[in-house]
Amino acid sequence: MARAQIYRDAGADGLFVLGVTDPEQIRDIADNTDLLLNVIAWPDLLPADRLAELGVRRVSVGSWIPQTLWANTAKLAAGFLADGNSEPLFTDAAAYAQINDCFPD
Repeated sequence: MARAQIYRDAGADGLFVLGVTDPEQIRDIADNTDLLLNVIAWPDLLPADRLAELGVRRVSVGSWIPQTLWANTAKLAAGFLADGNSEPLFTDAAAYAQINDCFPD
């Protein structure tokens, strides 16, 4: 909380607390600062709607999405190199139109 006050005094409007997952700690932090509280997705973290009830204003995903993509890429590549079967490459593939829709003009 001392760090939150230092950030506030320096002009910050938000507080990013990495690694906190305990609901009581999250509520305590939110209740004891007027800074907007941001946490990062982490194993055992409550769902976003429950976090909002505790005072969390933003949930970041950090590098978890790309880490998951790279892990899946490694599995697909290893499988294809092992047996040459391309069918698994298409199982969860997004269509080009779906990808393009993620990036509107």
